[in-house]
Amino acid sequence: MCGIAGIMRIAPIVSPEVAIPERWLDALDRSIAARGPDGAGRWRTRMPGTGASVTHLALVHRRMAIIDPAGGAQPMVLAPRGTADGAVAIAFNGCIYNHRALREELRAFGHEFATDHSDTEVLLHGHRQWGRSLQDHLEGMYAAALWDESERSLVLMRDMVGEKPLYFAAIGTRHAPGDHAPDEPTAGDAPETLVVFASSAAGVCTVLRLMAREGADAGWASDLVAGLERATRIERGSMLRWLAFGWDEGTPWEGIRELKPGQIAWFDAESRTGRRRVSIEVESRRSLPLNAAVARSLLERSVEQRLEADVPLGCFLSGGIDSGLIAAAAQRLLAARGERLRTFTMRMPDAAYDESELAAMTAARIGSDHTVLDVAPDPASDLESLIQWLGLPLGDSSLLPTHWLSRAVRREVKVALSGDGGDELFAGYERHVAARWLRDAGFAWRLLGHLPWSERDPKSVSARLARLCAAARGAGYADLVAIFPTRLRQQLVRTDDHAICEVPREPQRVDLETYLPGDLLRKVDTASMRVALEVRAPMMDRELVWRAAATPARALLKGGRKGMLRAAARGVLSREVVDGRKSGFAIPVGKWLRQPGAMRDLMHASLGAPDAFGGLFDGEGFRPEAVACLIQDHAAGRHDHGQRLYALMAMAIWNRWRTGL
Repeated sequence: MCGIAGIMRIAPIVSPEVAIPERWLDALDRSIAARGPDGAGRWRTRMPGTGASVTHLALVHRRMAIIDPAGGAQPMVLAPRGTADGAVAIAFNGCIYNHRALREELRAFGHEFATDHSDTEVLLHGHRQWGRSLQDHLEGMYAAALWDESERSLVLMRDMVGEKPLYFAAIGTRHAPGDHAPDEPTAGDAPETLVVFASSAAGVCTVLRLMAREGADAGWASDLVAGLERATRIERGSMLRWLAFGWDEGTPWEGIRELKPGQIAWFDAESRTGRRRVSIEVESRRSLPLNAAVARSLLERSVEQRLEADVPLGCFLSGGIDSGLIAAAAQRLLAARGERLRTFTMRMPDAAYDESELAAMTAARIGSDHTVLDVAPDPASDLESLIQWLGLPLGDSSLLPTHWLSRAVRREVKVALSGDGGDELFAGYERHVAARWLRDAGFAWRLLGHLPWSERDPKSVSARLARLCAAARGAGYADLVAIFPTRLRQQLVRTDDHAICEVPREPQRVDLETYLPGDLLRKVDTASMRVALEVRAPMMDRELVWRAAATPARALLKGGRKGMLRAAARGVLSREVVDGRKSGFAIPVGKWLRQPGAMRDLMHASLGAPDAFGGLFDGEGFRPEAVACLIQDHAAGRHDHGQRLYALMAMAIWNRWRTGL
């Protein structure tokens, strides 16, 4: 696991230091430094282009050494092979779980390897063998930047589920003939082209701002400076999505994009760009549905692939079946080698959210070496630090406990398995059941919305029914997912119109393709990589994902939420764990915001600032007084707005950071 970044510039400039100054690379390096404490590297190249233009490229890498520590330093370069192939260079973040099988396959094609077992080198030879079809051969989590000298192109790629992030901005590029990407801006035939990419959205934004200032002072072409300035402007409408859900599939800026899961993008020396994407939806149509036995078999195979590491490895263990099944499979596999799995549970600061007893029960049953971790959380300080490091207004409060667990586990091991993705694959959320009620009897729920439901306790039956009724009268399934559903959002933003939306027949697939990468995987990557812990999610196995997406909701839900996975867990885990009710990986944020302390102080300081949301909702008519009403209602105990106030705090902290760049 690592951090990657780089810049490609096409301009009539000969000197590399003038085309891409080290200070730009230093800024990118700082944004990814925490991801890779074990090594740092940079690599440059340049090639003449058409006319007087020169293509300059610089790759930046920060390494966390997990596989082949002695031989996997990056950026890694594969020298030219004869006269037909130019050099290939890579900056890679992630882990390729089938790298040993691919190495043997590539050797059969005549490829010769310099490292002992580096998965990074496999990508270089794989690109030379399969080109832009490389992704079709990979099982892993990854984001990578490849420079292909023979094609004079920079290739960016991301894994199909979206476990590893990759953000980029392209100024002055034009779409290649036949490439249809209407959502991507193009600057036509600008005299220069700039492509900036990084594992960090904060890094890309910071460097674009730096370039815009320096370009204006140095007299760069006006359209290039304008393109740089436009790239970091807030995209109209994007903040409404971040407000509604606390996350979005992309970024809030006009010109900073996140490579979509399963997407490959390339930028060539002619300033042309192209995109191609293989999606879960497409692959699921070619896949067979799951049953409980097949699901367990695929999960065990996935766990086995993810056990390889040249450093200490452990497993997150909660009181649920997702991590329990993974830990059980890992313990069986390691026991066959004469080893024992280390499992870790964090004792939560509030008994209502603590699952350490159930986790200990699972650990005793499977025979793992179990540790219960006590942490001393500092939520206010950590919230500010994490949001600024991420560079996005992520409103999911479980970011904090995920970070605390990662920080504590990192003191013991360098790699941890997790159960992430189980709810999205196997329909584990209450809203997946509620969606069927909403779809089948939406009119009745709209009528029931006139009843005086109590919402003081967000976990109560009354509050859940109130949410369902509000969704029926509002935006349908989107309001079941939202932190700020339609009614509350319209209190904050004057022009947020809505229409009743169709409820998807397979809501778990919607969550799999949007909520999982946009919120959960982004949260885990941020929380863990801030402390340089590699987290591997066996649920994200390609075949398991495709086949779960191909399985009808009625089959996944047979026997209740996550019914198929519960069936797979029977006999492996205890009845208390299989049939028990999880509290969720949450924190008592509502209580913290009512009681005196650092979190309440941060809430008042961040949300009470006169410019807390300045520049975010221009044209939409944001109402600051509505935020004050939310705080008052929460403090008085009339409603529990803890999660909503947390999301607003994250947005205000992010806004203060971005305006200070």
